Amino acid sequence: MHLLKDGGLWVAMKGVYPEEEIAKLPDTVAVERVEALHVPGLDAERHMVVLKKV
Repeated sequence: MHLLKDGGLWVAMKGVYPEEEIAKLPDTVAVERVEALHVPGLDAERHMVVLKKV
């Protein structure tokens, strides 16, 4: 996240809900939202995680 300016957003696609990864984020990163995704033809969990550098 060091390449983002303050207020910059980072969007990541993850598999299962990334609870452990979110818990390990530094104080300089805030979770804006996490959305469950449906990917046609894929029978697995996917989530979009939007992070913001603060």
